[in-house]
Amino acid sequence: MLVPLPAHINAVSVIGYLRRLQQREGITPSMKEAIEKEIEALEAKHFGREDAVQQVDELEAIAKRWQAA
Repeated sequence: MLVPLPAHINAVSVIGYLRRLQQREGITPSMKEAIEKEIEALEAKHFGREDAVQQVDELEAIAKRWQAA
């Protein structure tokens, strides 16, 4: 069953979404690790700099890719 995408796509909502996906029953350890790496990359990109620009299309693509996994 697909986990619904966030209603509003931004870095915080996509990171929260990915954390929820990590908690799904039946998710493999390798998928959990891959999701964690994705989260770390998003945190570094969107929260590591003051001038970070939120790219909604990129964030939505990440969420959709993991939704289908």
